[in-house]
Amino acid sequence: REVAIKTMALSQEFEGDELKDVKDRFFREAETAGMLNHPNIVTMFDAGEEHDLAFIAMEFLDGTDLAPYTKKGKLLPQMATMKICGKVAEALHYASNQRVVHRDIKPANIMLLKDKTVKVTDFGIARITASSKTKTGIVLGTPSYMSPEQLSGKHVDGRSNIFSLGVMMYEMLVGVRPFKGDSMATLLFQ
Repeated sequence: REVAIKTMALSQEFEGDELKDVKDRFFREAETAGMLNHPNIVTMFDAGEEHDLAFIAMEFLDGTDLAPYTKKGKLLPQMATMKICGKVAEALHYASNQRVVHRDIKPANIMLLKDKTVKVTDFGIARITASSKTKTGIVLGTPSYMSPEQLSGKHVDGRSNIFSLGVMMYEMLVGVRPFKGDSMATLLFQ
């Protein structure tokens, strides 16, 4: 079977007890994401660790993510965008019913395959990367797509994914993001 492998060097970002906690959460979330079975969610086959690299083996996708289609001059037809977002919404609804929240819906995490199938990727990984910090303590993630609850560090559920999908859809239809800011505070205010 042809697969894609996503790796994360967790030991470069975390150490000690924090590293153990992050690894435990990584494998727990990978297992949860691996139980999702929907035609618009990438299939995850396995997760493990090899030479300080955590990895996830998942379905190989022959296509491109949606990031290129968010720029003026490269936008998809409106009806195509609406169909794509509808498929993403179906996948998010299914995941929410399974009590799984993606936390990082954005064009780069949605794949459009050559056969026009839409696949949501990176389930189970978003929470780990969102908690990862650079050496200067800045939280990584994609704040422009985050719901106000997520930006302010509150508990999120499936509604946060819908907010992020709305931001993505707006960007794909108009060619700009609805909210811009130089800081988390500015984005939260908007």
